[in-house]
Amino acid sequence: MRAALTTIIASAAALAAGLAGGASAGAATKPPSTPRAVQVALSGTALTVTWKATSGTVEAKIRTTVGAKRRTTTKRGKASKGSLTTKVVGAKGAALSTTAVTVQTRRCVGAGKAKRCSAYGKWKRPSAAKLPGSEGPTAGTTPGTGTTPVTAPTTPSGPVPTIGGCPVFPADHAFNQDVSGFPLDPRSDAYIQTIGASGRVHPDFGAADLGQGPGGFGIPYRVVPKSQPIVRTTFGDYADESDFIPGEVGYPIPLDTPIEGGPNSGGDRHVLVVRQEECKLYELGNAYPDAGGWKASGGAIWDLASGRRPATAQPGWTSADAAGLAILPALVRYDEVAAGEIRHAVRFTVSGTQRAYIAPASHWTNNVTDPNVPPMGLRLRMRADFDLSKFKGQSLVVATALKKYGMIVADNGSDWYISGAADPRWDDDDLNQLKTIPGNAFEVVKTGEIVRGY
Repeated sequence: MRAALTTIIASAAALAAGLAGGASAGAATKPPSTPRAVQVALSGTALTVTWKATSGTVEAKIRTTVGAKRRTTTKRGKASKGSLTTKVVGAKGAALSTTAVTVQTRRCVGAGKAKRCSAYGKWKRPSAAKLPGSEGPTAGTTPGTGTTPVTAPTTPSGPVPTIGGCPVFPADHAFNQDVSGFPLDPRSDAYIQTIGASGRVHPDFGAADLGQGPGGFGIPYRVVPKSQPIVRTTFGDYADESDFIPGEVGYPIPLDTPIEGGPNSGGDRHVLVVRQEECKLYELGNAYPDAGGWKASGGAIWDLASGRRPATAQPGWTSADAAGLAILPALVRYDEVAAGEIRHAVRFTVSGTQRAYIAPASHWTNNVTDPNVPPMGLRLRMRADFDLSKFKGQSLVVATALKKYGMIVADNGSDWYISGAADPRWDDDDLNQLKTIPGNAFEVVKTGEIVRGY
């Protein structure tokens, strides 16, 4: 996150009522701001799509699939009507009950060369039985989110991670999906070459005191009780893309909460807090203590049970992380490594990204239009044939997770740097094993459609 001017969060009610979505992109290529609340319902053969947009046109591309048989139709409706209903027919005469149904929706404004569209995402109703040759995983849309993760075609993942007694996103959230069986992205080789096939993984966390203090280095987080009071918080550059607590003037973040990089850091200065019982995650970027409160470039609030931000959040928004993702759920944390298993994707950085993102990411940062440059939210996994027999201890747990859950592009930074929580119990010598893993040990998997800003 970037340095900021300040806007007092006391104006939260006004902002929440009138927030406008979208990245800070030029008007010529910027897609329309699209509300997240999109619902797809299938009752019998009647498919209904509803939305909140009031201008432009909403398009629904409907595909029914049984084995190699497919039927595709596209329906359009004026956004001002709020919904469209159409009859769905099984693929080439097959009964609808045995047919997988996929609905891709988007909203468009303008016409001809001036037409600009913004994807809502995809919704999928699997067939009653998984049939050979049926469609592979696709990104979906859950009502109110716009970005439901892919359903893995592999053995379901284990119990979801927990922090402070709270679940860390639902089992079907993209972060918690086992991607070991997902199909390869057609551009996998090109993406790996761009990031650096000869580069090496680097754990950006450990026990050493690198200026952050005796608690180790990495991205720290804190768990506070439900009784933790609200502390005044002001936002700057990304106030219009930040989340607010209605009627409050800040976040429940104590002033002594540790800051990424330490109190004198000039880096991203992330601050992460989980409030127990309500199970909400509060994240700040570029945060500084300020006259009895906090000032930050922006902030995001995540409901840990649903994996969602408040309904006011829009596609195109950033978060405390550049890609618009939550930070804490994708950190390597000591307690889960000590327990012997990481059950989620791992956050990592790359030096360059294109003007695009893949859900659950919601924001791009650069103007690069080279399709071989990774978009935000790109999902990688370690190749199944990469030999882990020489790995042991903490590094083996991390590497095993990279094969099953993979890692996700979340920010711009040094290539192949994976993120973890600061903790003095890390064994830095053990973690150094990860530095032997080359970039070509990874491949890119297909998890959803790319939303481009060009």
